[in-house]
Amino acid sequence: MQNYNHRPLVVCSIALPMGFPALVLYTAHSVARSIIPLPPVSFLLFVGASIKSRASLSDPCHLGREQAITEEPRKLLVDSGGFELVEMAEANWCCGGAGSYNLSHPEMSHEILARKLSRIADTGAELVTTACPACLIQIASGVWSHGWQRPVRHLVELLADRQGV
Repeated sequence: MQNYNHRPLVVCSIALPMGFPALVLYTAHSVARSIIPLPPVSFLLFVGASIKSRASLSDPCHLGREQAITEEPRKLLVDSGGFELVEMAEANWCCGGAGSYNLSHPEMSHEILARKLSRIADTGAELVTTACPACLIQIASGVWSHGWQRPVRHLVELLADRQGV
């Protein structure tokens, strides 16, 4: 884990379960463990990408590092979403978003993002997904500023599209 000598990461998905462990579960974790299976890929629909779209997943820090949730998002992406997972090097490294880190430390945030974008480019994936709104905004901003024609979407958004929701 990279140490940027700043405050520890505290987000609602970590703090809330401390007080309400039976009520709060991360979406991808709870859906992946659900007893109600999602329809098979052959019944799923996604506008703008083929059934076997190549997707790369960027692990949010608060999931991978803080909660050890890494396999469930991948399982959903492949098994329920029908995507071909293209693992990126250092998928578990921060993208530099970290909530408002990109606002409070823009220079360092930009350096961290540049490394993440390099790893994304190396995958050759058609799209990038993550399960964190701050990561989504940070990565999408970087992709847009480079002029790449590569969608950056939230994991739940991709699955909803495949479900026709």
